[in-house]
Amino acid sequence: MKRIVNGRGSGKTQKLIEFAAIRGLPIFAANPQDIYMKALLMGYKDVKVYTYSFLLQNEEEFEDKHYLIDDLELFARYCAPGYLDGYTLAVD
Repeated sequence: MKRIVNGRGSGKTQKLIEFAAIRGLPIFAANPQDIYMKALLMGYKDVKVYTYSFLLQNEEEFEDKHYLIDDLELFARYCAPGYLDGYTLAVD
């Protein structure tokens, strides 16, 4: 699993877009339009970007497929709005 961990504005999403383009994987994000526009500016016109809700509403379609999540913490909050009070994350 590819983990891209760094501070705000450090190029995490850019690295994710590059990884998606190389591997042909879709990205699920809170703001897919922003990521798609960034991908276009980077020269990647074939990167597929969808909303978190699209993934959750079409779980069966992606059940046995590989994909990428932009901002995993935000995705976790999206899945359990108002209920997620904490989590652990190993830094390996």
